Amino acid sequence: MASSKTRLTELGTAAGLLWEPAAPWPDSVEQIDIPGIPAAVWQPVVLEATRPASRDRALLLAALDNGRTFRQQVLQGRVPGQVVWSGGGQNTWMSDIPRDLTVDGVWFIQAKYDSTCVLNTAPATLVDDLLRDEGAGQRPSWYEEVAPRELQAYWRIVRGRAPIDGLPSDVRDLDRDHRLALKHWMRSTEPSVAEHDA
Repeated sequence: MASSKTRLTELGTAAGLLWEPAAPWPDSVEQIDIPGIPAAVWQPVVLEATRPASRDRALLLAALDNGRTFRQQVLQGRVPGQVVWSGGGQNTWMSDIPRDLTVDGVWFIQAKYDSTCVLNTAPATLVDDLLRDEGAGQRPSWYEEVAPRELQAYWRIVRGRAPIDGLPSDVRDLDRDHRLALKHWMRSTEPSVAEHDA
């Protein structure tokens, strides 16, 4: 569940896609109609921060300005036809792309300021996906391309701990059965003290 500041940042950015700062405050925000996000969803979060005494007013103003800047620079001033907020519920599919808002089905906006996240992959998904064989043929391993020595050193440690017979000495020789056996073993094994403390 997203925090109240996260919801304000995301929904404030969505409102900013349609915000006209030249209009009187707070009418300029109250009268916004975000296509794709019901008023009953965004208004309770955003309008609360328009009050003069709100502690989150500066955050709202930054979010509104970011949305407005996106409209000016990316949409070239055009008002979006559809804005989808992903924070409103569970995604029905997995996505590695960090996105809080999808504009017109084309542009993804991550509305967390100062974030350096370029992928939104959970650690468990990283491991499961590396061990998954989708039957789509060979695909290049990022680790083999970028850090082959480090990958092989890691594999020596894993192979030394795994109680599985017949594992190859070279990590590149792992086949589907090896990967399935490793996946089962990793999921059923308690972490070592060092792993737990890390």
